[in-house]
Amino acid sequence: MKILVTGGAGFIGSHVADAYLAAGHAVTVVDDLSTGKRENLNPKARFVRADIGSASLRNVFRNGRFDVVNHHAAQIDVRRSVADPLRDARINVLGLVHLLELARGHRVKKVIFSASGGTYYGECPRPAEETAAPAPLSPYGVSKLASEYYLRAYRELHGLDFTVLRYGNVYGPRQDPHGEAGVVAIFCQRLLAGDPLWIFGDGTQKRDYVYVEDVARASVAALRRGSGQAINIGTGRAVSVNELARTLAAVHGGPSRLVRKPARPGELFRSWMDVRKSRRVLGWRARVGLAEGLGRTYRHIARVAGGLRPAVFLDRDGTMNVEKEYLHRYDDWEWIPRVVPALKALQKGGFRLVIVTNQSGIARGFYTEAHVDALHRRVRADLRAKGVAVDGIYVCPHGPAAGCACRKPAPGLFTRAARALKLDLAGSFMIGDKASDVEAARRAGVTPLFVQTGHGVRERWGVPTGVRRFKSLAEAARFVLSQGPIA
Repeated sequence: MKILVTGGAGFIGSHVADAYLAAGHAVTVVDDLSTGKRENLNPKARFVRADIGSASLRNVFRNGRFDVVNHHAAQIDVRRSVADPLRDARINVLGLVHLLELARGHRVKKVIFSASGGTYYGECPRPAEETAAPAPLSPYGVSKLASEYYLRAYRELHGLDFTVLRYGNVYGPRQDPHGEAGVVAIFCQRLLAGDPLWIFGDGTQKRDYVYVEDVARASVAALRRGSGQAINIGTGRAVSVNELARTLAAVHGGPSRLVRKPARPGELFRSWMDVRKSRRVLGWRARVGLAEGLGRTYRHIARVAGGLRPAVFLDRDGTMNVEKEYLHRYDDWEWIPRVVPALKALQKGGFRLVIVTNQSGIARGFYTEAHVDALHRRVRADLRAKGVAVDGIYVCPHGPAAGCACRKPAPGLFTRAARALKLDLAGSFMIGDKASDVEAARRAGVTPLFVQTGHGVRERWGVPTGVRRFKSLAEAARFVLSQGPIA
């Protein structure tokens, strides 16, 4: 499909553009960059810098011949809408009407509209369904609700289809700390700066926090489903500010402290949504849990603040070299074909290279740590001679019964490497040939890629569904380079 994403340089809109491109669609982004950022733009999308109320948008529609418009451009600051309701209405209401007129005139089939469940439903003692009577208390909420009525009118009058996605509190990478769910970004920034986390009131206020990549998947599902309907997009779970702070402090891992501040007048105590309709109509449900999503968000903000680098983690035996069960001689080594050129390409593409390997043969007495260290010195030297520098090699010497934090599928080797090498785990990949590699990567917030080279020991258990599979490290490396940034 040919899709126009308005606000596609913003927090949510940029993830929506990414999801459409990953699904194989042609994407044009329109954004005036008043709040959006150029660095959020996907280079595979066509970008037009323009205001949604601009007359120049007519040419964008004429040349684009879009099938779908996904509308995320908006004035989203509730406080600003109260201070300047005319500006809010001009952008959010008149801007939408302008888009609808252009869509109608250029035979667009569908408009997907981002709305805000949090501003509609008010205080929610139980999860709010889509049929709940909306009661917005700000000009921003009123403008979003008015937009839904305009969409319904254009469907009845002109046959222009729509789906409204009513979001919970969206959080994730690229988030503006001043937007919805901004508390996540604010907490991350304060933890990284060593400042205390401020909690207003007793911290039992609850919200439905939903990860931005899950939200973007809903826009993909809405391309062909949800005709003429408004649908809640959230987790269906209410999370307190106290739980949010505790979880982020655990992700941070360093010292942290809480400071209680007076409660803010008028703040909602509980806001969450019933999401059964999203499963029934869109076939969608949130996949990313709170701890995982907060971990990804924290690591992204840390990377931006501290210059963190993405890495490709590599299992050793069966992925890089021919696995011969237990290595009795440390010089008994054979590279799998095309591994070295693949490593060279990954390094040139801006990724650090980190080997993470379980070596339970040490605990079982087949060889010693000294043997493994000698082997890894040889590996480094051999790769260095071929133009590849390994940034780190991390070994777990324990057996399966040790219950340690470093043996895969535990994530300890990943987190240790991340601290030592200043790695961006959320932007990193793991290439391995065992289910334990996949699970360890997932627990660390790293994207797992499974390879079945034919040179490793086959495991009795399978790899979880949804994990990309490849026949070689070289094939997986090509995929990584198609997804990750070039340095």
